Amino acid sequence: MGIYLDLFNKAVQDQQVCIDGVTKHETHELYESPLPSTDADACDDYRMYLLQSKKLWQGLCLEYAEALGWPRLGLDSYRSVVSGAHGWHIYLNRASVVELKNHVAPTLKDLIKELT
Repeated sequence: MGIYLDLFNKAVQDQQVCIDGVTKHETHELYESPLPSTDADACDDYRMYLLQSKKLWQGLCLEYAEALGWPRLGLDSYRSVVSGAHGWHIYLNRASVVELKNHVAPTLKDLIKELT
C-alpha cells in the first residue's frame, strides 16, 4: 500500500504551489522516490499482500471461534455469524480484511477475556 500512498502524495504535491511561486512539480523532481518498473507489478504485489493479510486474520478468527465453541455472533443488525464451524468458514471467506481486523477479532477476543 505504500506505493499507492506515494503516488497519491505525489499527485497532491503536483497540484500545490509554493510560497515563492515555484510549483511543487518543478521542485519535486529533486526529491522524487523511484517508482516500480510497471504499475502491474505494484498491483500484483499489493494483491498478494492483501491475500496474505486476509489469510492471517481468517486464521486468527477461526482459532478464537473454535476456542469459544463456534459461537453465534451478532455484530450489527446487518452482519451476523451463525453458530457452527461451517457458518464461520462461510462468513470468514466473504468478510473483508477491515471487517475481520476491526470488528470480528476484537469481539471474539473480548468474549475470550470474559471467560477467563
